[in-house]
Amino acid sequence: MHVLIASGDGGHLTRALALAEELSDRGHDVTFAVNEDSDQAVERLKKAGFEEYVGLPRPRRMGDTSWKAALGGLKNYLAASKVLRDVRPDLILSTGAGVAIGPMIAGKFKRLPVAHYEPTDVVSVSGKVAKLCADIIGVWDEDMAEYYGDRVINVGIVLPRSFEEADPEEAREKYDLGDRVLVWTTGSAGYKPALEGLVRCAEEGLLRDWEVVVNTGNAMDPKRLKRALNGLCSGIVVKRFFHDFPALLKAADLVVCLGGATPVEAAALGKPVVVLPRRDVLRDHQYVTAKKLEKRGVAVAAEDASNPEEVVKAVSRALSIDPEDLKRMGERGKELFGGNARERFIDLCEELVASG
Repeated sequence: MHVLIASGDGGHLTRALALAEELSDRGHDVTFAVNEDSDQAVERLKKAGFEEYVGLPRPRRMGDTSWKAALGGLKNYLAASKVLRDVRPDLILSTGAGVAIGPMIAGKFKRLPVAHYEPTDVVSVSGKVAKLCADIIGVWDEDMAEYYGDRVINVGIVLPRSFEEADPEEAREKYDLGDRVLVWTTGSAGYKPALEGLVRCAEEGLLRDWEVVVNTGNAMDPKRLKRALNGLCSGIVVKRFFHDFPALLKAADLVVCLGGATPVEAAALGKPVVVLPRRDVLRDHQYVTAKKLEKRGVAVAAEDASNPEEVVKAVSRALSIDPEDLKRMGERGKELFGGNARERFIDLCEELVASG
């Protein structure tokens, strides 16, 4: 089976790579369709060992007029149609973002099977297209299952194999971690206001009994942050990036992170979460995720990651929860969002193609 995987950047591509790993392990051929101007996507594909890829025009950009977005969508569709003629896939697999719109529509017109995995919990344009074009749709949350209707399967959050294979004991030994570990992450780019919120939490005395592991990305100098936290935590590990982040996530007793995919990943691994949503993102999706996880009883949600006082309030609420209740919060997250989502979704894709 030859699969064309159409995916945007960031978390969309994380899910796509995880599904591609599973397809490759089963002996299927994979070609990626990504944004033609995304060097980051190409770098991630090559690093993961996927050399077959094509670039497609972005249908739209932030601030585009309706006319410009329509023209971009047409260019994306025409380019996708040509790719389908050249690649001749047996299945179109989308993990969302605008670049996947053209491949899904072109696949539908060519009567190819189309599968879509929805990595977000807000309805995007690509999600609306998937509702029209996809034969099967995988989601990780029951609310999205209600939107997509009878073609939807709630498989849970798709995690890369690196999360499953990561050894938390190796991380504990490597960083000399003790019993109460708090992992504070603001993504690979970093987010300075949330890091300033961490310092405020430490100054308030909230973290004196916790060993804090934090990545700064490019938002703050790690040495400067470590000096600011010195003596205010039981231990501190600060780096710009952690290449063994999945192992650290599994070693954590509490995770504090921005909205998006990370809090769902942490919950799926059985970790209680404090979600710090950025309010300056498209469709306010980080806030939607934060509040949804809080409603499900697996997280504490702050109102705004950019406000250190709101960060302190959320962390204070989480740390006031009885440790056994925190543990049960993590167990509930694993029950709701964990499982073999990657394998289950590819099983469905194989069945779809086999059914003709």
